[in-house]
Amino acid sequence: MESKSKLMSGTLPYLAGLFQTLVRYSNKDIELSLDGQGCEMRVNSVLVCNGRYFGGGMFIAPGAMIDDGLFQVVTLGDLSKLELVANVPRAYRGTHLTHPKVDSFQAREVEVVARQRMLLQADGELIGEAPARFALKGRALRVWVPEREGA
Repeated sequence: MESKSKLMSGTLPYLAGLFQTLVRYSNKDIELSLDGQGCEMRVNSVLVCNGRYFGGGMFIAPGAMIDDGLFQVVTLGDLSKLELVANVPRAYRGTHLTHPKVDSFQAREVEVVARQRMLLQADGELIGEAPARFALKGRALRVWVPEREGA
């Protein structure tokens, strides 16, 4: 039962949104800078990841570790819409990184400048447009645990 509820709350809505967006979407010409080293490329997407999963369970960044101080940056290159759709199952298995138009990098700082309008999302929420700069700050997460009575 748990897998059915996950499918209904995560995977299916994500895939529906992906296919709706794909109808109007076009690839972007960008400048990508990783720790100050830049390059130009045409991409479908740039994914700046600190965790391994997103999009209803896609194993999008298999090498990402939340505690290593590095982003895993996955670029989905100049994929056609058909190539993208055909490779969605690979993204759920984490095998998409072997596709010749997909690359993966590690960096502490990432900058993306797009020649065309490029929207930014974080955890599925629209947060703005490129240009964007991402940087990890060590020990930035503060967690408060209340004391238990009698402990």
